[in-house]
Amino acid sequence: MALFFVLGFWFLVLGVWSLEFGVWSLEFGVGIKIIAV
Repeated sequence: MALFFVLGFWFLVLGVWSLEFGVWSLEFGVGIKIIAV
């Protein structure tokens, strides 16, 4: 049960991390488009 909890916790952390990275890269891409235009 503890192992399942740890696995779930790590999946949650990785999911939030990848979400943050996706938002950051999206903002970065939009900023580059604005600068390019």
